[in-house]
Amino acid sequence: MKVGIEVFRGRLRLRFPRVLFNGNQKYLSLHLEDTPENRVVAELKARQAELDLLT
Repeated sequence: MKVGIEVFRGRLRLRFPRVLFNGNQKYLSLHLEDTPENRVVAELKARQAELDLLT
């Protein structure tokens, strides 16, 4: 399952697949500003979330 990364109001958040929440969209705010360095952190967190979903 793919966990997406998006920007909302200048901050990064993770977007989870709808299939996990009966068709409802869920997000997890990372409380990080949208900078190149924080995008790398967000990418790592998204990949970890994907691994967690698989287990």
